[in-house]
Amino acid sequence: MEKFDIGGLAALVCRHDVPLFIANVDTPGEQQKYAISLIEHMFLFLPRNATVIALYDIGCVVDRSIAKYELFAPGIAERIWFSTSVMHSYVHEWACQLYYNPRFQDGLGLTDGENIERLWSRTRGLIPVCRTSGKHRRVWLIDRKLRIIAKELKEEMGFWITRRLKKGVTVQSKEAQKILDECKIEEEVLVDQWADQKSAQTSIRSLAPKRLKAHLGNILDIHTDINELEATIEKSLKLISKGSFPETCRPAISNLQAQLEKIEANAQSLYAAIDIPDEFPSLRGVNIEFICKLYLIREVKASVQQRATSAFWEFDKLDRATGGKDVALGTKMHQHVRSAMTKKAASLTTAIKRYNKECQALSAMAKTE
Repeated sequence: MEKFDIGGLAALVCRHDVPLFIANVDTPGEQQKYAISLIEHMFLFLPRNATVIALYDIGCVVDRSIAKYELFAPGIAERIWFSTSVMHSYVHEWACQLYYNPRFQDGLGLTDGENIERLWSRTRGLIPVCRTSGKHRRVWLIDRKLRIIAKELKEEMGFWITRRLKKGVTVQSKEAQKILDECKIEEEVLVDQWADQKSAQTSIRSLAPKRLKAHLGNILDIHTDINELEATIEKSLKLISKGSFPETCRPAISNLQAQLEKIEANAQSLYAAIDIPDEFPSLRGVNIEFICKLYLIREVKASVQQRATSAFWEFDKLDRATGGKDVALGTKMHQHVRSAMTKKAASLTTAIKRYNKECQALSAMAKTE
């Protein structure tokens, strides 16, 4: 986007990978307006009673935007259903997958929604050519290429359907039936259990752990401020007693103590607002400091795991290069990798020490209680 007015393309492709419409991307990043415009333009060529299922990487976000802001022209939002593409859906939250994953939607079958990826694979040869082409010649090249792709796909439609039926529906149906037979549980029972699971995991109560984590994070931040303020007050009083600070500083320290009491009251009110006993009966009567310590240890443990995984990747890079499984590293690259490993080892050791220290503190808190 720094050198060119047009930074990319947004395409609308049918179920059979045939390109329908395409638009220039002239803004940084992939914005929802391109998908909205392409879909709305497509509805101009459809009957008034036609319904559409649109698979998009962030179909869940677009669906929410449409419901909230009425982005479509009248009569379109009621006739379209959004779903996410298969490859991207598994990085979404589980509650989002239950609602938008095409594998969980009736009528979508084995549709994967990765048609745009396959279209890009067929047209990527134009990338270096279009970079040095004029505006109108670029449009002409892309238009001719897409027309040829559409013509070939339409001519091979019969082979495409046969291949999908044989390698997709037939093979995967047999595999699914084999798993059901080995399970030895009636299909009606599995269907009922699946319905109960979706109902439980998409309910408001299922979001309680995330709300608790956010509230505990806020409480933890407040307690950090409280500890820092207490240390500052204690240090200031010692300096006054030693004569390093004049007695005129005592009113300022009194103000700090009053501020400390307000912060502690805010922490208690925030804890009361969480309503842990009702949402988590197993935590009834547990001290808030103990819960915050558990939350802190969990975050530190996640940091240790992330740092350890990153360090292992560096070791694996050297092992693959040494064993001949990968391209041999030059002297400069080898030194760079070794330097990165040394830095990550130090931070990993610090994180492990902090985790052990916090675990010891938690153990001491449990014994006192």
